[in-house]
Amino acid sequence: MADYIDKAKELGQAVLESEQYVEMRLAEETAMHDKDAALLVAAVAEQRKIVEGLLASASVDATALSAEGAKLQEMEKNMKENPVVKNMSERRAAFSQMMNDINAVLRYVINGDDPDEGSCGGNCASCGGCG
Repeated sequence: MADYIDKAKELGQAVLESEQYVEMRLAEETAMHDKDAALLVAAVAEQRKIVEGLLASASVDATALSAEGAKLQEMEKNMKENPVVKNMSERRAAFSQMMNDINAVLRYVINGDDPDEGSCGGNCASCGGCG
């Protein structure tokens, strides 16, 4: 097997063993088994389908779309305030940041793009400013 495949497998294993990944998976498992969190997530997904259906229809009913959109926003707000969902979201964000950091290192090694010198990693939350 090629050396780069072995290195990629090592990196993958390191990601699986990382604190960020382990905490994210535990938070997701907790959310899946928490009745309130699971109901909130499912309700938001269903409401999102309703809004998407309205948007996809040939003749968009602006009043219905506005009402269903407002309902979706309120449901998303309630979901995000749930402590279990909030923890899951925070753990996912931490994992995403770790993956962005890994990708920045790879870009640096491959292209010489120094992440500390304005190279955009796509996550504005940790950005020091463009260019």
